[in-house]
Amino acid sequence: MKANSYSKNRDFVFLWGISNLDEFLETIENLILQHPEDSDLHYIKAYRLSKYGRHEESIKSIEEALGKRNNKRRHMFYQLKGKVLCAKEMYSEAITVLEDAAKICPVQEGWYYNNIGDIYFKRNMYDDALKNFEKARKLRKDDFYADLQMGLCFREKKEYEQAIYHLDIAIKLFEENKDKNTKRNIDYDAQKQAMLVNKERAMAELNKAKEDVELYAKNFVYCENKKEEMEKEKSTDKSEEESLSSSPDGNEDKG
Repeated sequence: MKANSYSKNRDFVFLWGISNLDEFLETIENLILQHPEDSDLHYIKAYRLSKYGRHEESIKSIEEALGKRNNKRRHMFYQLKGKVLCAKEMYSEAITVLEDAAKICPVQEGWYYNNIGDIYFKRNMYDDALKNFEKARKLRKDDFYADLQMGLCFREKKEYEQAIYHLDIAIKLFEENKDKNTKRNIDYDAQKQAMLVNKERAMAELNKAKEDVELYAKNFVYCENKKEEMEKEKSTDKSEEESLSSSPDGNEDKG
């Protein structure tokens, strides 16, 4: 591809369409040589490498992208770096990157907190996840994702009423912003169905938990009553024994 034939939009579409990794790398390396300051080229390379599990190379390309001056998509680069570090199971490093990114790119702060929440969620650290999703939902008030994830966190914590509450909000926000979500390449019907299924499961689990509590309460009352009856029987038996032991063995005639 000649330098003077470079058209960013056209060539980006072409790059995403190359399925063979070796062919892709050869093509994008040539473009980077021709346009070394184009941060988007480094990002595309990093993204594709991450999909093939070549994480070290991916991070190197992300760093190249972040080092370019004309960089309008820094938030995307930080997000990708966080995901790659997670894939390497470097969770603490990923959280640090995303927390720093939230300070550098405050416009995207809500998404970073969602990403951090996701990391904690995957590690079963639900309280830490909830703290970050709560921050995200305050910053992205029309976005369903934080409430959805909070619902899933509360469900895992077996706090089903809270789970249902947040899943209801997520479904409402998702429906209200249908056009916006469709533009984000979200499968509207599939996503909505998944949320409804999670809500139904949370409701079923809540009902089951209530039944278990009621059964436990009945069993508890039954056991307490039985204990009380046994104590009474023991007390009666003891009184009878004491009465028998205090009475004389026989009466002697006098006179």
